[in-house]
Parts: sequence; C-alpha cells; structure tokens
Amino acid sequence: MVLIKIKNMRFCFFLLLVFCTMMSCKNKYETEKVSVENRFSVELPYYLKKTKGLNEDAILQYSNAVKELYVVVLEEKKDKLLNSLNKDSLSKENNVMSLEEYSSLCYERLENHTEELKDFDVKNSVINGLNAKDAEFVVKISGVNMYYNYVILEGTDYYYQLFVWTLLRHKPEQYPVIRGLISTFREY
Repeated sequence: MVLIKIKNMRFCFFLLLVFCTMMSCKNKYETEKVSVENRFSVELPYYLKKTKGLNEDAILQYSNAVKELYVVVLEEKKDKLLNSLNKDSLSKENNVMSLEEYSSLCYERLENHTEELKDFDVKNSVINGLNAKDAEFVVKISGVNMYYNYVILEGTDYYYQLFVWTLLRHKPEQYPVIRGLISTFREY
C-alpha cells in the first residue's frame, strides 16, 4: 500500500515537472526578436508575420489578420527633419528638433488625417533608456472602432514611431501583448 502511494506521488511529481517544463518553454518562445538594420530591435509575438501594405514608409511591418493585431515602425533621421521644416519655429539646441516638438508635429499630422479620434491620452515615458511619448487612442475607420498605442521614441540619431493597433473589441486580450511588445523596443 505504501509502495503504491509512493508510485502515485512519483507519477504526480513527474506530471507536475512536465507541466512546468512545458509552461516555461511556452513563455520562452512566445516572442521573436526582430532587428532592423542594426539600428533597433523589438520582440514580436510569434504569430505576427512580416507584411507589406500597412504603411509605405514603414521600416518594419508585421500583422496577423486572424488576431487583428498590427505593428508598424517608422523612422526619421533627426538631422534631416530640420532641413524639411521651418527652422525658426524650432528650438536651436544642437540644431535638432526636441522630442516635444517632434511629437507635437506627429500628433498634428495624425489629427489632420484621422476622423473621429477619441480618448487621446499621451504620457511621458522611458523605454529601455529612450525618452518617449506614449499615446493611446480610439479611432473609427470605415465604421470600425480601432484601438491604437502610438509611441514616439527619441533615439540617438533617429526618431522612431511605433504604431500597434487592434480592433477595440480585442483590446482587453491584446493590451498585455501590446504593452509587452512596446517595452522590448531597443536601439543599438
């Protein structure tokens, strides 16, 4: 009788060990690190696939139409920005546009090209050492409410715009994935 209990305990311990091992492997492989031109990297959910057509200016585009999750990264070289804009209206410090100025310009562009922008909330943030403006909002596109997390990051030589979006109804389950993805953005 004692021998049977010991065997049952061993079997239960074995099952627990297998379960824990499977769970740790699952967490290990949930994301994949994507590097772009040795400038930056971001860890994306394994189910996102490289795509085209989300934004013609994007340096990184990934999506999953089934899960309705989309990621786009745009970049702009800091020193080229001032050449294309009115330098007199910008700060003169190091002849480079500040994060505050750049983000204001980006938000203005967004508002000019977006109808029915709602619940726009911006916070200052730091992501892996990069100063950032972290915005969340809802926008209606073709009658469908979309949730966006739009982060503008100040790199050494570039400004990066990280757009992650999903259907508003998918926000509750996608929000932790979106925030986790954003937190992995790194400049080299």
